[in-house]
Amino acid sequence: MRIESVAIIGAGTMGNGIAYATALGGYRVTLYDVAPEFVQRGIERIHQNLAEGVARKKLDAAAADDAKERIHATCELAAAVQCDLIIEAAPEQLELKRQLFGQLDAHAPASAIFASNTSSLSISVMASATQRADRFVGLHFFNPAHLMPLVEIVRGDATSAETVNAAAAFVARLKKTAVLCKDTPAFIVNRVARPFYGEALRLLGEGAADAATLDALMESIGFKMGPQISPASDSAPDGRKRLARSQNWTRLLFVRIKPQADLFVRMKILLVGVNALSEPLAAMCERGGHAVARWETEKFLAARTIPPHEIFIEVETTALEKKRAVLERAAEDALLFLCALNASVTVAASWVQNPARVVGFGALPPLAANGTIELARGLQTAEPSWERAQNFWRALGQNVVAVADSAGLARARIVCCIINEAFSALQEKIASAHDIDVALKLGVNYPQGPFAWGDLIGLDTVLGVMEGLYAEWRDDRYRPAPLLRHYALARQVPVRS
Repeated sequence: MRIESVAIIGAGTMGNGIAYATALGGYRVTLYDVAPEFVQRGIERIHQNLAEGVARKKLDAAAADDAKERIHATCELAAAVQCDLIIEAAPEQLELKRQLFGQLDAHAPASAIFASNTSSLSISVMASATQRADRFVGLHFFNPAHLMPLVEIVRGDATSAETVNAAAAFVARLKKTAVLCKDTPAFIVNRVARPFYGEALRLLGEGAADAATLDALMESIGFKMGPQISPASDSAPDGRKRLARSQNWTRLLFVRIKPQADLFVRMKILLVGVNALSEPLAAMCERGGHAVARWETEKFLAARTIPPHEIFIEVETTALEKKRAVLERAAEDALLFLCALNASVTVAASWVQNPARVVGFGALPPLAANGTIELARGLQTAEPSWERAQNFWRALGQNVVAVADSAGLARARIVCCIINEAFSALQEKIASAHDIDVALKLGVNYPQGPFAWGDLIGLDTVLGVMEGLYAEWRDDRYRPAPLLRHYALARQVPVRS
């Protein structure tokens, strides 16, 4: 992987600083931002920094002029990314960066390497938004990027050795020092430096010393600046940023960071199945900092090999034979979350290699709005697996409710039975689909009518729940209504609210 041209996505403080260093390193540079004024501001800042370098005799004028000639500015994303290396320097927001990388992936050459300048966000989570996780790496420059000599090279779960080597060669050509680190929260510097601010805040709170004294003490042993955490320092923009960073980091500071497995930080998750739950589940896990690989059931079953994973989540809610085939491929040592909407945990756990690690879960869309996960343990579920399962969902901000092991668990069982009964009423022409929905909403204050519920959940899932209940109980009240089956197979709904 030979790099000769570099695109910098974002012309702000970090982006223009990286462009400055890259152009001085002899690379052709394309600087992109969404608006002409942003790009112009970035170019002006680069020229100003080059002029200051010449004035301070850090650069000769010819080198500065050559660097200017190597930089091309644009607001056209498709044109910007026709480079060997594409470095993202967008605001530090995970969803924004994931969306951006998805767009970049559609336009960039297949051979291009993607890099993020993030200071703390997961490289693997961002890489999962692209089709080139092996050519995705973290390049964390420090502010100001045109002066600071360090770059953290962050290896994601799928980053290839060739990509890491190319990134290291790129950094070396910039005459900067590269350090290689794993994709862990805050990487190296921001992780280890937390006590500089956090412990200073704690000392201040304990009354051990005032802010000025703490600054003086730290400067006396060689720090160029103290923590500067006094309220007075908040009057300056830099001080305000430092104080905000101190306050944010302190939330984690007082509990020492434990190994990732203990806190479920950045686990490798394999999620199999596509329905109304799969996308919000994946998004929730990704927001929690986990690396999620999503597979359609058919592609998963046809794959010769599957990605390594520490957590396996299946959401196959249509056919039990598919569910069984999916579960049989889960890694033996993975914590396995079984979507218990169409099968009980105890029954489904009998299909896997290690039933002690199986925990059932149940949820209904909209997942983000209700914020509650049902969990059920099978007869084979081991206590450590049960405890880990509860901690996993709570760490994602979910309220965990333990229910008995039964197909459908609680909420889906009730709601899907209502939907099934509505289809029976519609089949018997008791009322129109519209009027049935309205009657249930206005008559008994349901949040939405049964057909609207069915549309939200997915009628194939509703059918799967009813078939699972009927298989378990053999009671006619769970027999799927023929009209429900027809609509599910036709992938239609009687009415859309």
